[in-house]
Amino acid sequence: MKLLRRTIQNYVLYSALLFVLCTPIFYVAIQRLFVHEMDSVLLSHKKDFIKSSEHLKTEDDLALYHMMNKEFILTPNPSPSIRDSLFTVESYDSLHGAIIPFRTYVSGVSIQNKPYLLTIRESMVSSGDLVTAIVAIQAGLLLVLFLGLVFINRKLTRVIWDPFYTILDRLKRFQIDKDASIDLPLSSTAEFRDLSSAITQLVSNNKNAYQSQKEFTENASHEIQTPLALLNGKLDLLIQTDLTEQQAELIGSIHSSALRISRLNRNLLLLTKIENNQFQTLEEIDGDGTLTQLINQFEESIRAKNLVIKYFFPEGKILIKSNKALLEILLSNLISNAIRYAPPNSCITIEGTKTTCKIMNQGDPLKRPEVIFERFTGKTQTPMEQGSDLRLQKK
Repeated sequence: MKLLRRTIQNYVLYSALLFVLCTPIFYVAIQRLFVHEMDSVLLSHKKDFIKSSEHLKTEDDLALYHMMNKEFILTPNPSPSIRDSLFTVESYDSLHGAIIPFRTYVSGVSIQNKPYLLTIRESMVSSGDLVTAIVAIQAGLLLVLFLGLVFINRKLTRVIWDPFYTILDRLKRFQIDKDASIDLPLSSTAEFRDLSSAITQLVSNNKNAYQSQKEFTENASHEIQTPLALLNGKLDLLIQTDLTEQQAELIGSIHSSALRISRLNRNLLLLTKIENNQFQTLEEIDGDGTLTQLINQFEESIRAKNLVIKYFFPEGKILIKSNKALLEILLSNLISNAIRYAPPNSCITIEGTKTTCKIMNQGDPLKRPEVIFERFTGKTQTPMEQGSDLRLQKK
C-alpha cells in the first residue's frame, strides 16, 4: 500500500469513527439541554399560576383561566399532599392531529383552601425538530470538514511528496554502467534535500567503485594474457625434452593449472566484452543445427562415457535471434557440463521448442542450487544440475 493512500485511509477511519461516535452523543446532549430548559419553563409556569391563583375565586374563573391557557389542567385532588414530578408522556394533540410527546409537570396546589392537582404540559415537537435540525447541521459540518480534510491532505501530500516520487523514478531508471551521474531535484523540504544529497553521494561512490573494478578486470585480463601464453609455450617445449617420470608428472600438473588459468582469463575477457556491449550483432540462427554441430565436437567425450544423445524437436526447425558467438558459447558450456557430470552408460536428452531449450542428463540433483548461476561455479561448489533449462528469445 502506498504511503499517500495509507495516510488518507487513517484520516478516513479516524474521521468516520469520530463522526459515528460524536453524532449520537451530540444529539443526546442537545436533547437533554432542551429538556432541562423546558423543565425550567414548566417550573416558571407554576410560579406564574400560583400568583394568578389569588385572583381565581370561583369555578367560572378556573374554567376561564383553563380556556385561555390550554397548557394548564386543574383537577380536584382528593389527596391533600402530592410530590411534584416531571416526566415525558405521549398523547393525542388536536392541533397536530397526531400523538406527540409532551413534557409534563404535575404538582399539588391549593386554591381557596381546596386541594387541586395542577398539570402543566408543553409540546416537545418544536424542540425535537430543533434538536434534529441542530444535529443535522452539525453532522453536515462534520462531513464537510472530513471531506475538506481529505481533499486538502491529498493535494498537499502530493505536492510535498512529489520530489520523493521524482527521486524514486530516477533511481529506477539509473544504470550504473551507462549513466555518468544521477540528477536529483532540489526540494524545499529539508528531509528530501538530505535524501537527494545522500543518494547522489552513494551513486557517485558506487560509480567510482564500479569503474575501478571494471578497469582492474580489463587490465588484469590483458596483462595476464601475455605471460600465460609464454608460460604455456615454455611448458610445451619442456614437455618435449627428456624428463623423468616424476618431473613429467610435476610439469603436467603445472601445465594443467596454467591451462585452467588461461580458461579463467578468457572468461574474464569474455565477461568484459559482454559488459562493454561488444556483442551487439544479432542474427537468426538455426538452433537445432547449431546444437547438432556442437554435439559433434564432443563426440570423443560421448563415446568415452558410452552416452546416448536423444533429440526432441516437436515443432521442427527452431530460429533463434541472438549473437552467434555468445549462443555457441552458452550451448557449448551446457552440453559440456551435461556430458561431464552424466554417469557412464546413461542418456542425455535435448528438447527444443520455439521458447525453450532443455539439456538434461541423469546426474545427481544439485546440492546447492542457489549458486548455479553464479560466475565460475565449479565442481567443488556444486555438481551439474540434472537438467539445464535455457530459455531462448525467438522472433
